[in-house]
Amino acid sequence: RFCLADNNKIDIILATHNNLGTTIRCIETLYGNTPPEVFRLNIFDDSTDLTPDWLEWYKKRNPSFEINITHPVEPYREGNHIINEGIKNTTSTIIVYMGNSTFVEPDWLSNPVKFLQEMPDVGLLGFKLLNPVGIIEHAGIWFNPDMAHHINRGVGEPSHRYSFVDDVGLVGWAFVMFKRQAIARKGLLEGIYNPFSGCDDLDNCMVMRENGWKICYFGLSVAYHYALSTRGDFTPENDRRHWENIETFKKRWFKDASPIVAIR
Repeated sequence: RFCLADNNKIDIILATHNNLGTTIRCIETLYGNTPPEVFRLNIFDDSTDLTPDWLEWYKKRNPSFEINITHPVEPYREGNHIINEGIKNTTSTIIVYMGNSTFVEPDWLSNPVKFLQEMPDVGLLGFKLLNPVGIIEHAGIWFNPDMAHHINRGVGEPSHRYSFVDDVGLVGWAFVMFKRQAIARKGLLEGIYNPFSGCDDLDNCMVMRENGWKICYFGLSVAYHYALSTRGDFTPENDRRHWENIETFKKRWFKDASPIVAIR
């Protein structure tokens, strides 16, 4: 077990948006594979289905679980908006962010917390993500600054690979752990990209690196991830906004990079 000096609990920020069956599986898996006494669950939900009713029922059914539920007046604008609301409404020094399309495996929490506590220069950890059939979706991100091109490391490889910890340039934010103090620029993340279309998580990594923090891949903690299961699919409009975001990211961080070619 870990021990936090401030309040001895980790705050988990969970974003939920419709697809109630996915949310149920996410939360039940989280409590099934994590000791409830070591974390607070902070749910930020902008669903329009029966999710709000189920969340309130689940909270009342489990009074020993520390669950906080927030419903915005207007839908969340983008991913960083959700994380920022979580940062403003939580108190722990180490924070986990995850979406409701993420299902944790056992023994995922204690070791990365201890790692962050022992590594003062590391601000962010990304975890190993498996796709629904059990092969690797994310094991850190390979990045070519000359072309401002990135690709998830380990994609399509067997799940037992990349079971280690190492420094990486970037990690995806579907499921991450970070130090509150690593969120620079007035303690909040920026929102400059098309909503839910990619690159905001990469930008978060770049800002952290610019402010002197290391980013690590922690492959000893694993979760399954059902990509795009709650915020949309590969429509022509989403594809356009995605490549627009990539161009914005390239111009912001790599002004001299070669033109990006969409790989389909």
